Amino acid sequence: MRKTTPLVPLFLTWPSDSLGMPFKPLSNHVKKHKANIANENRLHQAAEAYLTAKNGPDKLSFQKIEERFPGVKKSILEWYINKKGTTMMEFNATKQKLSQIEEHVLINFISEFTNHGFPLKHCKIQQYANTI
Repeated sequence: MRKTTPLVPLFLTWPSDSLGMPFKPLSNHVKKHKANIANENRLHQAAEAYLTAKNGPDKLSFQKIEERFPGVKKSILEWYINKKGTTMMEFNATKQKLSQIEEHVLINFISEFTNHGFPLKHCKIQQYANTI
């Protein structure tokens, strides 16, 4: 039996968790956001590995953890483990004016207006956000 080739090349297919429209390239903002999340996860995994090895029989140094997890610097790992501050994502979350629920309410409100053919201008969206 002959194999059929897909109509869309594999490099154009998207994973299910992608943001944006299918078959369109990701914006630089989305790429940067995904990279930041990946770096946060890698740092968290490195910290977990260090803490489990620290309590276990074979202890690992920050340098060995740095070698095991590429992209994680030992100075940042030490800072993260000792909790001498917050990460950039944690800090940015404190600057958020609306909660997650309020954001979803605002998004639903805007999309209802748009679906009825009345897109809102930026100043109106800002007014509605400030009233919440």
